[in-house]
Amino acid sequence: MSLTKEYVASLQSFETEEAYRASSSLNYSMLKNIPDGPECLIKDVGTYAPNAFAIGNYVDRYFTDRESIDELYELAKPVIELPESLETLYQIMQNNGKYEPSIEECISCCRENGLWSSIKDDDKLKSRFTDAFFDKLKQSENKSDKIQLTVDQYSQALASIDNIEKNEDAIKLITPTNDQIVFPQFKYEFDMLVPSGKMYRFRIMIDLLILNWVTQKISAVDIKTGANESHKFGDQFKKYRYDIQGILYYFGLLAFRKQYFPEWNKCTPEDFKFLYSPKKANKKPIIVKLSEEFIRSNGDSFCGQDGIFKILDDADWYLYGQTFDSHRLIDNSNGGVDIIKLI
Repeated sequence: MSLTKEYVASLQSFETEEAYRASSSLNYSMLKNIPDGPECLIKDVGTYAPNAFAIGNYVDRYFTDRESIDELYELAKPVIELPESLETLYQIMQNNGKYEPSIEECISCCRENGLWSSIKDDDKLKSRFTDAFFDKLKQSENKSDKIQLTVDQYSQALASIDNIEKNEDAIKLITPTNDQIVFPQFKYEFDMLVPSGKMYRFRIMIDLLILNWVTQKISAVDIKTGANESHKFGDQFKKYRYDIQGILYYFGLLAFRKQYFPEWNKCTPEDFKFLYSPKKANKKPIIVKLSEEFIRSNGDSFCGQDGIFKILDDADWYLYGQTFDSHRLIDNSNGGVDIIKLI
């Protein structure tokens, strides 16, 4: 059996990232925030702030969809600093959509808003309007829709990319062999039973889905970046609850195999991996595999925190009862109580 990228693309649940993010299905981002309250289950569906994760997104895109980088990213122009009164004038002009005002318009605006009120002579007032002021107005008019990377962010992204490209094991992990299809940003939605026995929809977006039609294995890689050295990745893993992401993505791989490749029976828990690369030059990346033992041991509790099974149980309680304005309260001090009566 031979696979093509076109065929794999047709198996996706969503054609675009926008459609994926607009879905109300449960995902990793929602689940990791449930311990802080149920609001994450009902608010901000479809919203996404790519600039908040600009470096990691750039690195992901470099290895998954390099052709789109120039269309999506650009170096941010240097921020133009202005004196306080001139910055006020800039804000007023910008708010009024005046990106190329005349000198006379600037003078009139100053008079109306009490800027440089001690300067009565118009010619002296003109000298306050610097080239930097007019440049900043033009820059704000021509603001790009692309994701802005500062010089420092760009430098960090390139360092992270270089670390991966120089490492034989890392490159081998994400480079397809003749027997493989490596598909980027695979968007998949699936149904899964939660501990209560009820069914909910989940969605995942895998950086790299890997299909090998010879070994009949389905695997996946999620690329991470961070400020820490690779041996400190465990701290980031705990902080951002990558255990929830990894286990959920693994469940998604099993559902995907069952739906489209039921005859492939060699998909093992080791087939989900994180590839982490520091955002510093000349550092070694690290590959972290999720084993069957990890999933079995950390589903209920992870490093003293609720594991994914407990979090799924909480999500089910909030969703089934449509109770999103208070935390689920559990008290086992007296052998357990009826939590519904306590809310």
